Amino acid sequence: MSNKSIDELTFTDDGMFQAVLHEPEICAELVERLLHVRVNHVEYPELEKEIAPYYTTKGVRLDVYLKDKDKIIDIEVQNYPQDALGKRARYYQSMIDMDSLMKGEDYTNLKESYVLFICKNDPFKDENNNNYGLPCYTFRNICEENNAVNLNDNSCKVIYNVIKNCILAIFEIEFLQTKTRRVIVRILSSRHPWRKKNASLGDSRNSVFA
Repeated sequence: MSNKSIDELTFTDDGMFQAVLHEPEICAELVERLLHVRVNHVEYPELEKEIAPYYTTKGVRLDVYLKDKDKIIDIEVQNYPQDALGKRARYYQSMIDMDSLMKGEDYTNLKESYVLFICKNDPFKDENNNNYGLPCYTFRNICEENNAVNLNDNSCKVIYNVIKNCILAIFEIEFLQTKTRRVIVRILSSRHPWRKKNASLGDSRNSVFA
């Protein structure tokens, strides 16, 4: 079992990750760096947003959910390998769309949608069980017969491989050198229920996914 005190948390640890991305400016900066899109205005980021449209259907719990005037972005940290990561991303994106469009609204009102996974392990392997080793995997819907044809559904799934990605490494170094981390650590340290719940972050939660 891997135990960490609050002072030892890094950016991609669950408790610190959520605390950092609860700050709109830091959240916007990370999104702009990873997705290469301009974030004009971040509405207050929601942590562990739950979407459960029907009583009998499987709901989802999103790590960090944010939106600006024309985009919706879900950010997830994946600490452990997931066999069905692709299908999970597909389901999350469908739930986001269902939650964002009200009855009677036109499909043109759907915002641009991003599902971003930050994975601590390379999630993709070839037929010989070897990791592909890419720092980032970006998936959009294209036409197989002619990849110049775009479906224009404005949806994108981006999966970052932490062990191969220098953008995340640079961001964490910059973040750790700022006062922001020390302030957040101090705030979290004063929240006794949070501290007790996250005393063992290494194994206390396999994932925040529903």
